[in-house]
Amino acid sequence: MAVKGQKCLNCGHELINEENYCPECGQVNDSRRLSIRVFIHTMLAGFYSFDSRFFRTIVPLLFKPGKVSREYIEGKRTYYNNPFQLLLQTAIVFFLVTGLISTIKSFNSFQNPEMNGNQSTNDTIPLFDLNFNGDFGQSYSKYLDSIFKTDKLAPKFNDPGFSRKQKDSIFEYIHAEGVRYKFEDFNTKNYTVSADKIESFNAQFRKTSDFLKEYFTRKNLNYKIGQEYYRDIQGMVKDTVFSRIGFENMTRIVDFARKNEKLPVKKALDSLKLDYTQSNVFWYQKASDLNKLLYNKDFRHSYMDGIISKTTLALFLLLPFFTLFMTFIYLTSRYNYSENLVVVFNLQTVFFIILLISVMIYNLFDNRIILVILNLAYFFYVYKTLRSIYRQGRFLTMIKFMLLTMFYGFISFIGFLMISFLVFLF
Repeated sequence: MAVKGQKCLNCGHELINEENYCPECGQVNDSRRLSIRVFIHTMLAGFYSFDSRFFRTIVPLLFKPGKVSREYIEGKRTYYNNPFQLLLQTAIVFFLVTGLISTIKSFNSFQNPEMNGNQSTNDTIPLFDLNFNGDFGQSYSKYLDSIFKTDKLAPKFNDPGFSRKQKDSIFEYIHAEGVRYKFEDFNTKNYTVSADKIESFNAQFRKTSDFLKEYFTRKNLNYKIGQEYYRDIQGMVKDTVFSRIGFENMTRIVDFARKNEKLPVKKALDSLKLDYTQSNVFWYQKASDLNKLLYNKDFRHSYMDGIISKTTLALFLLLPFFTLFMTFIYLTSRYNYSENLVVVFNLQTVFFIILLISVMIYNLFDNRIILVILNLAYFFYVYKTLRSIYRQGRFLTMIKFMLLTMFYGFISFIGFLMISFLVFLF
């Protein structure tokens, strides 16, 4: 039981009527010394207060779109958690959990390198397997022997009257069959490959070219394989980007760093005829990192994890700008900027919760269908929140929802580009 004093121990305000709480600062009027019993009681009371307010806030926030924001704006500010504090707590939990997941993945990758498809470490650039004696070599060799015998291709390749264009057409067809050994849906006219499979696709593409080169040499066939069959997809993307932004010299440095990854930086700069300055050392190291980003799946995954976590932080900092746009969209409503900020904070809290659930589901079950459902659910949630708070018609709400979504996507993209650049540099 509290022992009431005549003066507040927190702010020194006189308590003449033995008030239960200080009218100046709100602290409980209790003059007892801090014993174990008092400490545990205070701790449990604080936890219960947080726990009850948290669940009073989070349950309707998730399942009754707009209710918490509307009632908080209208005056229920003790009943619910402060929107900014709730967003901050949710963001901290999100970053902690995603950081833990990233650490566990890195540890598992270190403990079980075979799980990465025999990829090399971040210090080396993985090369494709040149062993043709396995299943691919046997199957592809049988296929080539069959088609060359059936269609009598050998005499055609050695016939001077058989045009280069005709030879190219046949080669393109049989090369595609080699790529299809691992990528069944491959076609030569219009084909896209996901980022997580680009190394294996590149390897199979060039492996097929090497196999055919060896096969044609063994059969004494008169045909020179074009350089496009030894293309480096990542390198092509890199060259295109550098040429567009006027960094052609950086292409030379990146290519040299890839071919001489073990070479010390000073010797590398000497070979490139560049001065050994801090600036050149920095850019050469970034060139090495770019090679890892292009060719090393482990390095790319860790880089993307860093970008995703920091982009969400950037979005957190960009929320005031989004709120400004939202206030402009709802200029005729009765809510001001601060009240719209409450709505945005609560929407972002739900966004972090759904994003956290999505990250956990993706890492535990790799189920992308559930991720799509959660994303669609969040879009519906935002629409319902706008309808509930601003009470406008369905069509007008949908138009404003689309405008807000496009603007949010725009600032997300800007944040992503900025963070990607900064993470790569630093």
